[in-house]
Amino acid sequence: MLGNPVRLSNKAFVSTGAFGGMTVEQIIESACRDGVRCIELASGTRHSSGTDLVRTLEGAREQGYAFLVHNYFPVPEQPFVLNLASADPANLERSLDHVRHAINLAASVESPFYSFHCGFCLDPSPDDLGGALHGPTIPLEQALSNFVDSVQDLADYASAKNIDLLLENNVLSPINLGKVQLLGVTPEDIELLLQRIDRSNVWLLLDVGHLKVSAVTLDFDMRAAAARLAPLVRCCHLSDNDGTEDSNQVISDDAWFWEPLLGHLDVAPFWVLEAYNLQPQMAAEQAMLIEARVS
Repeated sequence: MLGNPVRLSNKAFVSTGAFGGMTVEQIIESACRDGVRCIELASGTRHSSGTDLVRTLEGAREQGYAFLVHNYFPVPEQPFVLNLASADPANLERSLDHVRHAINLAASVESPFYSFHCGFCLDPSPDDLGGALHGPTIPLEQALSNFVDSVQDLADYASAKNIDLLLENNVLSPINLGKVQLLGVTPEDIELLLQRIDRSNVWLLLDVGHLKVSAVTLDFDMRAAAARLAPLVRCCHLSDNDGTEDSNQVISDDAWFWEPLLGHLDVAPFWVLEAYNLQPQMAAEQAMLIEARVS
């Protein structure tokens, strides 16, 4: 099913969510002041109309920055829910167009991959994300079929540009338990998706905050799940929470996920701090903690 991945370095990246709703230009300036040079471009940024994004990022790369591209980036002017399992033809096509554009951007900034969330078995509104999800439901098998077909097409597109695709596990919180279905929540879900997609450039981005909440909601062992999935992982999103919601809190040296991941990884992944709205210098301190822990 899976090919031989390129071995990656133990770089600690910081998600744009750490910088609290700035434009890309403002984030680069703030990161420079804090000593952060590795940035995951993700949601949490403000749309910048009239900005030549590629030129801005290429200029930053010349100054020593490195970038990854994730999910809802570049942030569109009109919000929508990126859902590659959508049953709405217009939303599915918009999602596919967004991902192709993001893959092109990843190639431009020499990111080795583009990562995105597994699909939803419904079509929610942007305002629902992070809370109770509502919207027209999609039968599980139809959502699976839509998602697999979408990712296979995108994987072929990305392969031509030497870009890998990483699926991020979804989070099932108590507020949505028994009300909605999401793809890629449990280890079994994720393994099934990768088997059905069957592309050598498709791997896993493991969000440990998502995994913790889902494990508490569904009562499975989060440490055993992390260890089981570790051989599929090419990037990790790192944050912590109390197990009831994905609150994107800072991490610690003795966090629950270090041992099961570090003991079972096949390759050294990229590590991304996904704690949000941090005070100045905290992002750099957290990145140094990650570098020390994985070295």
